[in-house]
Amino acid sequence: MSIVQPTFTDEEKQEIVSYVNDYRKKHSAPPMKWDDEISIFSRYWAHYLAKNNEFKHSDNKLYGENLSYFQGYENNVMELIKKSIDLWYEEIKDYDFNAPGYSSATGHFTALIWVNSKSFGLGYAYNEETKVVEVAQNIEPAGNIVGQFAENVLPLVDESPAPAPEPAPAPAPEPAPAPEPAPEPAPEPAPAPAPAPEPDEDEDEEKEEVIKKIIMLLENLIYLIYSKHRPRILLYNMDTIINEIYMIKHPHLPAKMNLINKMYYVKYLISSRRPSYYIVRSLYSIVSYLKKEMVQ
Repeated sequence: MSIVQPTFTDEEKQEIVSYVNDYRKKHSAPPMKWDDEISIFSRYWAHYLAKNNEFKHSDNKLYGENLSYFQGYENNVMELIKKSIDLWYEEIKDYDFNAPGYSSATGHFTALIWVNSKSFGLGYAYNEETKVVEVAQNIEPAGNIVGQFAENVLPLVDESPAPAPEPAPAPAPEPAPAPEPAPEPAPEPAPAPAPAPEPDEDEDEEKEEVIKKIIMLLENLIYLIYSKHRPRILLYNMDTIINEIYMIKHPHLPAKMNLINKMYYVKYLISSRRPSYYIVRSLYSIVSYLKKEMVQ
């Protein structure tokens, strides 16, 4: 079974962002931006759904989520992504702005235009065998929060132009006085060179503690694999570790996105029930990488 997933160019990302933000603008919602880290998760979840021919929301608690499912279409990536966004927005016909609140019939629409959301990622997967397309959009911060609909799901903006006022007659210009020459400023003394910054020991200690915690979780996962725990338990622990990595500040782990990609690859190995040897070897390579980062 072959699952095809596109790698979006910068131009395609901008095209998708503009398409989403055109809808948000209709409801006075500020534009969202594309987030590559969120897209890693969206890509993974779209792949999982297409591979297993399922259509369900993930259990990820970090993001809001919109999904779409197509079958029998050609693998036209941008067309089906835009069609997905159109379908999510079309739920507006069932939303009552006079009684704002959550409904499963309008949840995609309200998530799409939620005022407080700032960024999103998107994943697309095509199953060549079943001809199924899965599209996943993950949004941060998540919307659809009970009690916050009135201020986050705003009605359509009235786009009819106001009549232009008649221009008032311009007054006759008065002659401008001749400008006086400005005094030349005295030269300022050159600033003293700034002292070289001293290494921040607290930041180094914080980085070491963060990485130690991730290593401990990974070593515990390796123990669970050797103990032959069920894949469901292993995948739960993987999600816990991935969420911990997502929370790391970039200065503490510059190659954070690369590490997350490695973790999703291990998750794929577990979910596809590959031999434990390959899974453990991949995990040990991640542990080795983190230990090198800790001593730098």
